Amino acid sequence: MSTRRLGIVGTVSLFGALAAAGGCSSDNTTTTTPDAAPAIDAKPAVDAAPPDSAVATFGGTIAIHSVALLNPATGEVASPRFGQINVSFSPSGPIIAGKSDPQGQLMTPCGATSVNVADVPSGINEGDVTFMITLTGGGAGPTVPTCSYQAATKSYQCGTTALPDLIVDGDSVKVGFTPVDSKFTAYNKTVGAGANPTLTAATKTVLSSPIDLGATALAIAINEDVNLPTALVVVIDATNATNSGATDLGTNATKTANLTCAVALTNTMTIPGDLLKILGDIAPTKLRISIFHDGSDLSLLGTNLNVVVGQGYIEFTAPK
Repeated sequence: MSTRRLGIVGTVSLFGALAAAGGCSSDNTTTTTPDAAPAIDAKPAVDAAPPDSAVATFGGTIAIHSVALLNPATGEVASPRFGQINVSFSPSGPIIAGKSDPQGQLMTPCGATSVNVADVPSGINEGDVTFMITLTGGGAGPTVPTCSYQAATKSYQCGTTALPDLIVDGDSVKVGFTPVDSKFTAYNKTVGAGANPTLTAATKTVLSSPIDLGATALAIAINEDVNLPTALVVVIDATNATNSGATDLGTNATKTANLTCAVALTNTMTIPGDLLKILGDIAPTKLRISIFHDGSDLSLLGTNLNVVVGQGYIEFTAPK
């Protein structure tokens, strides 16, 4: 059995799978691994809702994934799988530009937003977030550390540890928290994981070249069926940082941008070019492309909280 590394992190912004898209934030990932995996700044980062909608002031996300890195020269898998947890509860902040373009008959979210890093709001404390994985066929899965709010950084940290397989097909995760700042409702439910996706040959070809952010549409597809309560989710984070490494977005950015799109009844997504252009307009130096097959809690649709469990891939690359 292969060993997956778990880089568990907290975020200061929302990852929305079926209920939200747009926005972006800074990163504070730490990953310690026992056997040659890169230290990776791996999480997607998006804000609470489409920028042109009337929405709640606060948005929250809890996302747990198993992912592998992709080689930007080939689009092929380039690392063992590792685990990743993102937790944040935060207010909306001012943006530079933003647009949403809901997709398909379900009008699933697809939006992009750019921000000045100085304007990204701090996260709020909604109490410890706990996880309990149930394996395929029953039985307890790997122990996942509790994620706790850190007053010094005003964000969530979940610790860093090495674990064997975190999420596999058929697994489910019970997620719970009791609010402290009371901008959210207490949560304690189980969410099934999305199946491990495989990228189509055409998608690997797209990912093997720099991404065009000049208003050209981008097609992403997986081979597996996608049906509710799962979704194909693509998140692209962009930064104008000048000090990024091979697997991070850097730390000296003045502007960042994010695109998040989801489709729920098809395994193929076409991202509109005008949304990609919002990323291109910040003159980015680095992109992080995340492709997930996510299970979600559909009872949360229309609320200010998203909880997703899935598997997927992350690629760090350059814009065209």
